[in-house]
Amino acid sequence: MRSGNIEKILTEVKKGIVIGLLLTGLYGVGAYIYKSQTKNAAESKNEIKDNDKNNGDTEAGYEIYGYRYKNEGDKESKVLKRNLGYEKRIAEAVNKEEVHSKLKSEYCAAIAEIKKVDKKIMPGTNILFAQAAYTQVKDSYEEYLQKIAQIKQAVLTMENKDIESETGCYYEPTRWDKVNNLNYRLKNFL
Repeated sequence: MRSGNIEKILTEVKKGIVIGLLLTGLYGVGAYIYKSQTKNAAESKNEIKDNDKNNGDTEAGYEIYGYRYKNEGDKESKVLKRNLGYEKRIAEAVNKEEVHSKLKSEYCAAIAEIKKVDKKIMPGTNILFAQAAYTQVKDSYEEYLQKIAQIKQAVLTMENKDIESETGCYYEPTRWDKVNNLNYRLKNFL
């Protein structure tokens, strides 16, 4: 064979390889587009069904012990019992009076947030129960109870003072707490 024929054959093979790679690439892109379109169509159908279900939940609502909520929400609480660090804040404070006054205002603010449930408002927000899930309200309530319990305990332990008598802000179980048979005790949040 002559070298000219070999060169022609090699260029033809190279062209064939390039064309094969291009066709494979185009097939891959086409398959990807097809799959993504069918997947998006299926997702949009599911989304429409989910929206219909959610609208049904909003209209129907979820009622427990005379309080109406958007829905029941998650079955499990998302609240983690943890140390919020109030004792450490008092112990490490350079200006104890400043820290004490901040804790007093934080305590009273937490008491005010807890009392919102009796007005059918989720603590820490201005969201009505009808726009929130029951679990969200319950978790928010527990977060504020944890804050109240730990501030009260820290001030009593570190400064031997009763924060409630100093501030005039007293924790009392709310009507919502009693009606829901939650029977929360502050000692459970320490």
